[in-house]
Amino acid sequence: MIVLRAEVRNFIVGIAAHVLAMSSTLPVVASDLHVVSSIRPVHSLVASVMRGIGTPDLLISGGQSPHSFTLKPSQARMLQRADTVFWIGPGLEGFLSKSIESIAPDAQSVALVASPGLNRIKGADQHFDHGNDDDHDDGISPPEDAFDPHIWLDPENAIVMVEHIARRLAEQDAENSQNYAKNAADTVARLKLLGTEINAQIASVRDRPYMVFHQAYGYFENRFGLQNAGVLSPNPVVGPSAKRLQKLAQQARLSGVKCVFSEPQIKPEAWDAIADDNGLRIDTLDPIGLEVTPGPELYFELKRNLAETLTDCLLR
Repeated sequence: MIVLRAEVRNFIVGIAAHVLAMSSTLPVVASDLHVVSSIRPVHSLVASVMRGIGTPDLLISGGQSPHSFTLKPSQARMLQRADTVFWIGPGLEGFLSKSIESIAPDAQSVALVASPGLNRIKGADQHFDHGNDDDHDDGISPPEDAFDPHIWLDPENAIVMVEHIARRLAEQDAENSQNYAKNAADTVARLKLLGTEINAQIASVRDRPYMVFHQAYGYFENRFGLQNAGVLSPNPVVGPSAKRLQKLAQQARLSGVKCVFSEPQIKPEAWDAIADDNGLRIDTLDPIGLEVTPGPELYFELKRNLAETLTDCLLR
């Protein structure tokens, strides 16, 4: 099975390289546009569109979650200099809503969750402060019109975002409009191949249930048909109640769950109360690329890492 996956990946990577090599070369004008991107996946897609033209700044470069992030003075200065700010939207980086208005009022603010043609799913994982979730059987409940902000985990959404990024950059840097369009087309071609690669890789684990730390993976699961059987913490900044842990342990036994997944910024011990008594394997999923070097390739590595971690644990 591992050999087959390697062959599929090598074949697709080879096609991607051929696509890039065949792309026409256009004259590039170095841009002095100051672009800021909020989180690593957004930064990666923006960097892909700006490849050879300029380099965007990454606002959240450390290990902090965007759900609970607080601006440092150096990051505030980064925003002050921005001509364009790319972010997901208030459902993820709530701190940016007022920060852009007060610190960078003249910058073009691009909330990618509003990209035309984007696939959005309800059942949001957002930072709603309802206190202890003991009073809520299934944890906090988002508003009726809320949706999951982790839009980048669907590669089809990444395609929509890349095309929107190219259009918005061209609005402020018309000289390089053709270069942005070319880079976007190259990136879209690679994203389509990436989707094909991941679809083939995880085909053997689609019917195997698992549990995750927080509901960040709905877009990935919907796109590739995976079986999420439960979420440890509905709110990423509030720990689970004893009642919820008991409920999840029962659900794990009934569903036949063998793997539970933490995240890089969360200690795996968060799962111990359930895993120890039920013989569950604990592994780590990285939905935002905290363990990947920032840059144009981060998005592709992030998605491959998710698929590989899921597959390896569920097949073990």
